[in-house]
Amino acid sequence: DGMQYALEGLSERNEAFRIMFVLTDGCADGGHQPIINRQIRLAKEAGIHVVGVGLGRGTQGVVSSYPDHIVAEDMSQLPEALIAKLKVILKPSANKRGRRVAS
Repeated sequence: DGMQYALEGLSERNEAFRIMFVLTDGCADGGHQPIINRQIRLAKEAGIHVVGVGLGRGTQGVVSSYPDHIVAEDMSQLPEALIAKLKVILKPSANKRGRRVAS
């Protein structure tokens, strides 16, 4: 539900760079991976970059659930990991504009 809410909100925005960070324990609940895959696909079609963020020990499942991801074993590692990821994603030369997501 959180991903859908963010997807709908971000799809209304026109900024060139729209990024959705999904904080997770790393493992999708039973049967939810197809839904997550669909939301990632819809986001990509709308020009929204999705990053799975595994926070805490045992969150390596985020690696297989999200094509782009960060894993931080504790909160102190998170700021540096987020900044490093943003530096990779944000490219001033890109001029793509966002598009709305079809529900």
